Amino acid sequence: MKEVLLVSAATIRATTNIHDNVSDKYLLPAIREAQEIHLRGYLGYVLLEKLKSLVENGEIESQPKYKELLEWCRYFLTYSAIVELLMKVGYKVANMGVVRTSDENVENISSSEMVLVKSEYQSKADYYAKQLQKYLCDQYSQFPELSEEKYNQLRANLRSAATSGLWLGGVIGKNRAV
Repeated sequence: MKEVLLVSAATIRATTNIHDNVSDKYLLPAIREAQEIHLRGYLGYVLLEKLKSLVENGEIESQPKYKELLEWCRYFLTYSAIVELLMKVGYKVANMGVVRTSDENVENISSSEMVLVKSEYQSKADYYAKQLQKYLCDQYSQFPELSEEKYNQLRANLRSAATSGLWLGGVIGKNRAV
């Protein structure tokens, strides 16, 4: 099966401050990860595959609801891909380990500065995730792939867009003595 990406490298370059010389070698895997890991969490397997199929077969224009959903997904994918991209271009895995290249005319940012930049892009991705969630909650009956059962399974993702490294507890945490 042919790989289908719902946002292009050209779109990311045109709508953000990502430089034109960022290689597709780094950008395409970042888009793939944003789509297959992050977007799948919001749409579910069946709905994401339906979107990809419509795009691949050139049928997206004849399906206005799916085209509208695709537009809601694009900004989320753009900023999620940038979050994935930052580490890929900042650090390289080589035979000698994880390395960072430098140039006499360019100064690399520190690891703490990288975290701040990543956080900025993650905030934008979170905003667009929340917009996508609102759209899906309002329109879920328009998408047969997002059935009532599937909607109930995804409800936790459709109600919150916060990204946090902080573990917020859960069933296991309730049963443990402090």
